[in-house]
Amino acid sequence: MNVKRIGTALAAATAVVCLAAPAASAVEGPQLGPGEWDYLGSSALQVTGTYNYFTTNHVKSGGGDFAICLEDATSAGIFTVMEYDPDNADDKVREVYLSEGACSILRDIGGYVDGDNNRAEFYVATAGILGTIGFWD
Repeated sequence: MNVKRIGTALAAATAVVCLAAPAASAVEGPQLGPGEWDYLGSSALQVTGTYNYFTTNHVKSGGGDFAICLEDATSAGIFTVMEYDPDNADDKVREVYLSEGACSILRDIGGYVDGDNNRAEFYVATAGILGTIGFWD
């Protein structure tokens, strides 16, 4: 095979690969798979300005079902899932009782999706319990 044929074959193969590969999405953040659980990460419960009150960082959910898992903690207890809203008071979504290693699934939380990013921003709050919360969407 001569050099010209090799070059032509490589160019054709490159074009096929480029056309077959999906284009990158302009949407911020990872693309979440429908009908499957996507791990969004974890966040430590951190002290707020209020004595003995701890919250996680915010995570973004696309709606549908959302789960939190108590990955480690000083004790079991009641955890409140909150929806963060920078322009209004935060909404209480649900209170759940969790022990270490346990998870809670919040079904049909699409009503909390809002804003320009078309996402719901959730965080977890609790009193007197330190630990790490895992988030799934």
